[in-house]
Amino acid sequence: MKSNLVIIGMPTAGKTTLSTLLAKETGRRLISMDKELEREMKMSIADCFQRYGEGYFRDRESDLAARAGKEEGCVIDCGGGIILREENMQALQENGTIIWIDRPLEFLFPSTDRPLSRDPEAVAELYEHRQPYYRKWADIIIHNDRTIVEALQEILTIMENSK
Repeated sequence: MKSNLVIIGMPTAGKTTLSTLLAKETGRRLISMDKELEREMKMSIADCFQRYGEGYFRDRESDLAARAGKEEGCVIDCGGGIILREENMQALQENGTIIWIDRPLEFLFPSTDRPLSRDPEAVAELYEHRQPYYRKWADIIIHNDRTIVEALQEILTIMENSK
């Protein structure tokens, strides 16, 4: 298994919760890309989208993906749209095992702090559009239609078995 564990998936799939628990459980440093981007931009992602547009945000995200991909021994919690640019995933995959948190559409929910998934229709559209990208890049698929503890245990078991 490569040095970093890179967590991808839809908004509200459980990425941040699983990443946080995985970092604690393994003693790895956590890089939360969305939190880091908000810190660097000095504004929320929603504000960034509103002020500068999605393209600006995606450029900042790509810059961070390039830097994060060079780190070692980290859990990298990615935003849901990281998979939209091939260069992001190539940078993260170079030294990372890509773990897709695949949560069924019926378990995903809209959120006002996520600019592209503010209502059920938008969530469904994103889900349909992004599924092939997540599948393309995933080294490991974790079906998160159960408890977070069960999903975490599956990741830890896979890691243990790949040693």
